[in-house]
Amino acid sequence: MPKRIVIDTVKFARNGQEMIHSFSVEDLQRVKDIVGDVGEEIEAKLEGGVLKTGKPFIDLSIKANLPLTCQRCLELMNFELNSSTRFIIAFGKSELTDLSDEPDDVEFLIAEEDTDVVAMVEDELLLRLPMAAKHEDGKCREPEWGNSARRLRLD
Repeated sequence: MPKRIVIDTVKFARNGQEMIHSFSVEDLQRVKDIVGDVGEEIEAKLEGGVLKTGKPFIDLSIKANLPLTCQRCLELMNFELNSSTRFIIAFGKSELTDLSDEPDDVEFLIAEEDTDVVAMVEDELLLRLPMAAKHEDGKCREPEWGNSARRLRLD
C-alpha cells in the first residue's frame, strides 16, 4: 500500500502548487486487478491555478503504458494513456452545475482539506481505460490451431 498523499484542494489550487509523482501498478490496487502484477510506471502531474472567473482548479495529467488483454485475440497489447483533466473546485454541492457546456476534459471536485491524491489518480485512470481493450483492426495475431484444426472438417 502506498503512503497516503493528501492535499487541501483549495490551497493547492490558489497557491498554484504543482506535484509530480510516479506510481507503480502495485500502488493502485483497482488498476492492478485489471492489468495484473506488472511493474509499469504511471506518472501523474497535478497543477493548481485560478480561472479568470476566480474559480480555483486542479489540472491532472496522467501518462502510462499498461498491458491489457485484447478481447478479440486474448493476447497482451500495450495501451498508451496520455490524459489531461481539469477539475474545477466547487465549494459545495450547490455549485455543481451542468457540465454540458464545458469541454469533455472538465470535471468538478468538491473542496476538501484532505483529498487523497492516490485515489484521485486511480479513479481518473480507471475512467480512461477502455471498456473492452482491442488491437486495431488487422493487428490481432492469428490463432495457432495445430493439427486439431485439420481433423475438424465440416462437410
